[in-house]
Amino acid sequence: MTYQSFQKKLEEMIVEKLPEGYRTEIHLVVKNNDLQLDSLIIVSEGASISPNFYLRQYYEKYLQGNTMEALTDEIIEIYRNTRQTMGQYPMDLSLEHCRDRIIYHLTSGEKNHLRLEQVPSIPYLDMVITFHILMMEEEEGIGSIMVRDVLQSEWGISTKELFQLAEENTSRLFPMQIHAMDQMVSDLQRIHPELAEEYPEHLLIWQGEPEPLVLTNHKGINGAAVMLYPGCLGEIEKHCAGDFYILPSSVHELLIMPAVKGMTKSELLRMVQEVNENCVQPDEVLSDHVYHYSSERKTVEIC
Repeated sequence: MTYQSFQKKLEEMIVEKLPEGYRTEIHLVVKNNDLQLDSLIIVSEGASISPNFYLRQYYEKYLQGNTMEALTDEIIEIYRNTRQTMGQYPMDLSLEHCRDRIIYHLTSGEKNHLRLEQVPSIPYLDMVITFHILMMEEEEGIGSIMVRDVLQSEWGISTKELFQLAEENTSRLFPMQIHAMDQMVSDLQRIHPELAEEYPEHLLIWQGEPEPLVLTNHKGINGAAVMLYPGCLGEIEKHCAGDFYILPSSVHELLIMPAVKGMTKSELLRMVQEVNENCVQPDEVLSDHVYHYSSERKTVEIC
């Protein structure tokens, strides 16, 4: 079955299994790093909540042997669970309601030309700070929506004010965590044994002397933004006893390498680029550059 035929058949089967009054729609969604995906959503009267079901992923499952029936049941179950969960979180987008839940993410400036259209943002080195509203936080993850120009205009606040709110909220809601590399891998293998062969390989590429530190937040989600937190870089300077390099492992975490003799910037740059190419999902790549923190100037620069 071709991908196009699969989309049509899946839509038909989903509608057949849902109560009357439900329908499906397929939209092109631009994710981080301008990754464009076909997304199916389920729409019903009076309901504004539906998760995105990325059809290419389900087509891959089909090609691997999953039946259309099983995929249909999976999508409907996820939809119903999401509706139930999100029902606990009112969709009030007024500034008064959202003020304490405005957060920021750090993303690639080079790879997000489409996604950054009509959204407030602030350049940071070769990256960009974007703003989001935290809608839900569960043990498995978080749900958020991006702040766009239209909503910012309705709120009547400047991008500087957005940043001030996000700076306070993000560090409060997602506290900074610094791990030794071996402890990070050990914790990951203990908590997520199914990733024991896959994800640690991404991290272990960086093993060496001195051992890197892993900088993220307590969720391990969009943790690269931690480097923006007030006092964060000064805290790392204490750990490293001086200058250090920041290696963008992904949008979720950064690797910190103390600047010692014997390590060249070109070697670090090569490692970053190899990991991005071979180990990181396309929509999770943060940057192909390495950054240097000067303890004397208290500044970060692109190497």
